Order: sequence, then C-alpha cells, then structure tokens
Amino acid sequence: MPRLRFRQTSACRALIALFCMAAALASCGLNAAAATWRREVYVWQREWTAAVNASLEITAPLADAFQVLATEVTWKAGRADIFLAKPDYAALKKTGARVGLVVRIGAHDGPFSADDSAAASLREVVEIGRSC
Repeated sequence: MPRLRFRQTSACRALIALFCMAAALASCGLNAAAATWRREVYVWQREWTAAVNASLEITAPLADAFQVLATEVTWKAGRADIFLAKPDYAALKKTGARVGLVVRIGAHDGPFSADDSAAASLREVVEIGRSC
C-alpha cells in the first residue's frame, strides 16, 4: 500500500497548529473558570507572508487578542543585535481582535550595570518604542 506524503509548507504547518489549538480548546470543555480565561495568541513572526495572514484570519474567531513580536534583542559578543519586525497591521486590524506588541529581550551573560553598553542598547529599544 503506498504511503501518503504531505508537503510541509508554512501554510500547512499553520493549519495543523490551528487544528491542534482548536482541538485542545474543544477538549477542555467550558466551565465558569474557563469562560474568564483570555485566549491570547502569540504571533512570533519575523516575516509576514500570505500564509501568516491566512492563519490570522482562521484563528481570529478563537482569539481574544494577538500578541505580536515587534522587536527582538539578541546578544552577540556582548553587543545587542536589535531586530525590528514589520507586522502587517492591516491584516491584524482586519481580525477585529485586540493587538499587543511584544519586545523580546534574549538572555545576556553580563556584566549588568546601568551605565554599560547593554543598558544603553535597551534604552535605545525603549526610545524606538516611544517614537512609534
């Protein structure tokens, strides 16, 4: 008997993830405590594609809010590497859900001081956020 093969595209993976999330929600059942839980979906995308937008559209009825990666700080040789994401705000608005912007700051080996280059880099991230 021939084996079934599936293409592993980003859209396919997104749909599988959404199916798993929907199955998990359905299997929980509803009670008074569950009715007060927030269903926030983290969207950790560095590149916004048509597949990501399609996933938002499919997931929107299940989500109270989307928490979207806005900035990520990683450390290389003691220096901050700051990535500024470019979410598709029009696609997020179209969902009708609330949207939060997330800043991820990766682990840092130190030293830790208010006056070192790491602190200056993080202050730069805060200033970028204030200007948006």
